[in-house]
Amino acid sequence: MEITEIRRLKNGRYGLFSADDFLLSLSGGALLDSGLAKGDRLEEEQLAHLRAVVQKEKAKEKAYRLLTGRDHAKGELVRKIARTEGEEAAKEAADAMEKEGLLDDTAFADRYADELFGKRLFGKRRVVYELVHRGINKSLAEEVCAEKDIAPKERALAFLEKKYQHAAEDEKARRRAFAGLERAGYDWSTAHAAMEDFMA
Repeated sequence: MEITEIRRLKNGRYGLFSADDFLLSLSGGALLDSGLAKGDRLEEEQLAHLRAVVQKEKAKEKAYRLLTGRDHAKGELVRKIARTEGEEAAKEAADAMEKEGLLDDTAFADRYADELFGKRLFGKRRVVYELVHRGINKSLAEEVCAEKDIAPKERALAFLEKKYQHAAEDEKARRRAFAGLERAGYDWSTAHAAMEDFMA
């Protein structure tokens, strides 16, 4: 097929058109790299290659956009990008972010665990779950949490004081508070000890 027009689009990219159809849009850099001009013929194989280039570009742009919004774990970033740009392009984009120093799972796990233990007052089991859910490798999540899970009974007590101030009022409130501790990731013995101190 012949490229009959190359037009700058509203989003700043360049649209390639044939007589019958819009073919695809490229960034200025990708267009220069391709060496394409009006009147050139594009074979299906070339078009497929260009579409793959576009997909990788979009994946990288999405990675930058997501990381500008907030910190991400690598697995989480790959999942989000793959929804629109495919698994392969998503993995390449995440690898590129890692090489640029914008993505570091150990640093992310460290910061996020601090937040979950500190502000949210979660127990170790829940923190490990949340880290893995964000895309952190389970062994790394457990390693980070083992270092940070200091004074779990005191943290569970602080959780009760923050969320269940009226737990001492009746049996139903106490059961709700205990269930809340378990959901927050405290094991039975820690939850039981914290409840005893809270009721004292």
